[in-house]
Amino acid sequence: AVILYFKQPDLERRLVAIDPGPTWTDPLPIRVLALAVVSAFTAGSFALAAVTAVTPLYGTILRGPPAAVLLLVEAGLLATGAWLLIKNRIGGWWLALGMALLTITSQLVTVAVLGGETVGMAAVTPQQADAVRGSPMLRTDVQIAMNLISLVVSIGVLLWIRPFVGKTAESN
Repeated sequence: AVILYFKQPDLERRLVAIDPGPTWTDPLPIRVLALAVVSAFTAGSFALAAVTAVTPLYGTILRGPPAAVLLLVEAGLLATGAWLLIKNRIGGWWLALGMALLTITSQLVTVAVLGGETVGMAAVTPQQADAVRGSPMLRTDVQIAMNLISLVVSIGVLLWIRPFVGKTAESN
């Protein structure tokens, strides 16, 4: 239904009639806007993760206040990156790249050192433990493969977006 709605031939004309002036997103290339939105949502998820206060950190699992502080700092960096991307500044792209590299490599190292099940079980409540324990998704090799794929895709997408940062939508 959503696809059919947006495929209506006169939709653009109707939207322009409602709001004829340019919007704050008009000058942004769509790829930069998309990265800003993803960065903002990721910042929100890191901030929410601070409630559980459990996070991997290069071979160990941080818990409690140190984990909450780290997650909130990461959320702040991601939110700053999103804001810089909305302003179409290259610093936002660098923050997105740095955060992707740091968080995914930290997860990779932690899984390699502690094992996939240990890392996975650290993130669940005692009530969830029985349902999750033994899951094939918690196997170390599966966790490493998923993180490597995530790392390659993240870097690839960021490199694909990079030429558009700092440009206007009209110049692309």
